[in-house]
Amino acid sequence: MVTAANALNISSAGLVKFDGTATFSGVTTTQHDVLIGSASNGITNVAPSATSGVALISQGAAADPTFGTVVVAGGGTGAVTLTGVLTGNGTSAITASTVTQHGVLVGGASNAVSSTAVGSTGQVLQANSAADPTYSTATFPSTATSTGTILRADGTNWSATTATYPNTTTSQQILYSSAANTVGGLATGNSLLAATNSSGTLAMRAFSVNTQVFTATGTYTPTTGMLYCIIEVIGSGGGSGGCATTGATTIATAGGGGGGGYARGTFSSATIGASQAVTVGAAGTAGTAGANNGGTGGTVSVGALISATGGAGGAGSTASGNPVFGGGGGGTGTGGDFQSSGQPGGFGFGSVQATNSFLIGGYGGASVLSGGGTSSSNGAANAASSYGSGGGGGSIFTNAGQIAGVAGAKGIVIIREYIIN
Repeated sequence: MVTAANALNISSAGLVKFDGTATFSGVTTTQHDVLIGSASNGITNVAPSATSGVALISQGAAADPTFGTVVVAGGGTGAVTLTGVLTGNGTSAITASTVTQHGVLVGGASNAVSSTAVGSTGQVLQANSAADPTYSTATFPSTATSTGTILRADGTNWSATTATYPNTTTSQQILYSSAANTVGGLATGNSLLAATNSSGTLAMRAFSVNTQVFTATGTYTPTTGMLYCIIEVIGSGGGSGGCATTGATTIATAGGGGGGGYARGTFSSATIGASQAVTVGAAGTAGTAGANNGGTGGTVSVGALISATGGAGGAGSTASGNPVFGGGGGGTGTGGDFQSSGQPGGFGFGSVQATNSFLIGGYGGASVLSGGGTSSSNGAANAASSYGSGGGGGSIFTNAGQIAGVAGAKGIVIIREYIIN
């Protein structure tokens, strides 16, 4: 029954309110019960859970709410804490785990959830086969740098290069540093070489070999694009001596002229410069008729870089019963990488005998290119046949008139150029 102190008041809007402390007759409650509506406008109660902090969870329209396992930690003011298992669709469950701030959540065994350790700035998370993912030891840049840079290991971490690289290349293209910290592409071509010119600019260039030959004094001007050259010089050959008039018991045998010296060297375009003077000395002259020596061959040179002296002239022969007259000495080379002396001219010799006299003039000395002039066993010898060789010595029997010697051969300069254009 409602007492006077707890009478019900009916408002004009039809709402029921209680004055003072109201009680419901016929409803038995326990302290801390939750009152809920029942059938036919009745009121019933739900007993509190024995577990502190559990929440009242709706069971839908067909059943009364019940207390569940999700509670508000600390009396309802903190974050929601999982105290057991969150049940999802089906029968799977996620077991609550402790996680690290900024750690990455990963799946564990039996649907558990755990978190990785926190990585350092710049590390990347990598798959780890059957284990949890781990962070790389090396760090990586977080943003891209200038266009064309690539990642490069510095021994500890990965960082972007300062140099830039092209985005695409073509077949047979050569990559090279086209400018400071810039890698560019160089298109190749048939029978071309990647080489710098005299200004140091790299390009695909044609390679060729050219030879300049000097048999007379002149000027060597390098061919455009010459990188280096090989210069060979051969001194001029000496002439042979003449023979004096012989008597009834005398003969004459002249000496041959010496071969010119030789030198070879390799020189860069910078060493050659714009040009070099070329000197080709005259061939050694023939000894005039009579006991006269042949002339010495002239020196052959290219500037002050390289030179070779000429062969000496052969000795002229007087009339004698047993004549022996020497040949001229060979010339010598100077400068360059290699030098060689010319061959000396041969001796002229003979002997007058009662029944069987013999005689022969000296042979001409050879140069590095060829042999000298051949000697004679009676009469004038042969002249030198090739560059830098000496003339052969003549000889005469008894009761013969005097004869002259023969000249040596002129020297030569051979310049083989290696050219890039």
